[in-house]
Amino acid sequence: MLTPSQLRALIQQTQTFQRANALDNDDWSSIDRATQFGRQLIQIEDLQFMIALASKMTTTPKLVPTEYSSVIQFINLHGNDLSAGSKQWLLRLFTD
Repeated sequence: MLTPSQLRALIQQTQTFQRANALDNDDWSSIDRATQFGRQLIQIEDLQFMIALASKMTTTPKLVPTEYSSVIQFINLHGNDLSAGSKQWLLRLFTD
């Protein structure tokens, strides 16, 4: 479910939404190109928003956070762009 702030970001097409949408569309490089600050790392908030958006879509989600194989595939695809905290957050269900 989208939080009120996520819903507002979706309606207003804010940068927060743009980040989650780019991640969901496998186009994270567009975020790097759009910023003047160089390479951007995927943050936990980006992942949470992407997952919330995907739960409302009718297409197959790019990431199923409760499935180990999906998480590992996502990490392998986006590993260089994930912040350390984001990677830990993704793996939290599968580690002690």
